[in-house]
Amino acid sequence: MKKYRFTLLLLLFPCLFSGLSSGLQAQEYGGADSGEISANALNRLTVISFQLSALNEKLRNELQDSRQSSWELRSMLETSKKELEGLRNGLDILKQELEASRIISTELSTAALNSQTELTGLQTTLKKAESSLMSLELSFSVYRAAAEGRIKVLSKQNRLLKWTCAAAGALAAGFGIAYMAGR
Repeated sequence: MKKYRFTLLLLLFPCLFSGLSSGLQAQEYGGADSGEISANALNRLTVISFQLSALNEKLRNELQDSRQSSWELRSMLETSKKELEGLRNGLDILKQELEASRIISTELSTAALNSQTELTGLQTTLKKAESSLMSLELSFSVYRAAAEGRIKVLSKQNRLLKWTCAAAGALAAGFGIAYMAGR
């Protein structure tokens, strides 16, 4: 609103000045009897002078207010620039943090993929180990059955051999006794 009053005062100043100069010209040419300015014109000049003085004072005040407003606007502009710079710095920091988060996310994705690959490899190895264990258990069962069969056969052979040896010993003893008795 102050800006509009200042502009209004600037527009009125030339109008007042032109009114003053036309009034003086009319007095100069209107007074044919004397070259002096009449009291009415003098009073009018005094009123116009006071009005100009008041207008000048208003213009001075408006100029001071305008300077004050300009200074305040400059101050606000500087503050806004500093805030904007702070926001830009904050944005740069956020961009850096976002990039770091992206890198971490990529690393985590890679680690998860590697873990999944390792898990798949371990599962395959576990299945192979289970298969090998089952094969070993089966082989051991077959070997055990074969060994137990072999032990039974050997045990029977051993008993048979013992009985054969005992019979041969008895027969030899009988032949020995008979030989000794027949001599």
